[in-house]
Amino acid sequence: MKLTVNNLNFAYQDGEQEKIIFENVNVQFAGGQVHVILGASGSGKSTLLALLGTVDKPQSGSIKLDGQDIFARDTEYRKHHIGFVFQNYNLIEDLSGMENIEMALAIADNMKVKDTILGVLNLVGIDEATAKKRVNKLSGGEQQRIAIARAFINNPDIILADEPTGNLDPDTSLIIMNIFLRLAHEYDKCIILVTHNQDLAKMGDCIYTVKNHSILKGE
Repeated sequence: MKLTVNNLNFAYQDGEQEKIIFENVNVQFAGGQVHVILGASGSGKSTLLALLGTVDKPQSGSIKLDGQDIFARDTEYRKHHIGFVFQNYNLIEDLSGMENIEMALAIADNMKVKDTILGVLNLVGIDEATAKKRVNKLSGGEQQRIAIARAFINNPDIILADEPTGNLDPDTSLIIMNIFLRLAHEYDKCIILVTHNQDLAKMGDCIYTVKNHSILKGE
């Protein structure tokens, strides 16, 4: 699996001025790896994830999954090829963890049995009793594990994670990072993860830095 960015340009209007975020960017992300994105605040890290997830669209250039333009089939791409994980978890707090995952399956028109959901929850270290609790009764680490399970449940090729450990303590952050590494290495997922945590970044397979309207590998 390869997600390829070619000659990408993206800017937005900031009042009377055009603010350039990316200019002639070329980069490739492969399956089976955790790709860590670093950069200063406002450099465009979250914008990159929005573009890769078809939430935003570039002014020019292309993003292709195995040679297919992701914007030509954006609805199908988001349903079946992409999973999202956010810093603030983005779970429905009045529902249980299990119910949050069931909703993700319904949106994707995917019918999976309870055992499959529990299997994915077990993968991220959540047992059935915890999964049946309302989200607002869970710790931040438990919520983030459920959010990762929700992103993984439809078996996407790519998981986009925006500061997934930003609200967690160091020990829990390490657990979450190891879950992402396992998903990449054992399940051949392409994990693209934005972080400010240098220690976690060093654990990734590839490191990129967003600066000067570009994405530089290995910085």
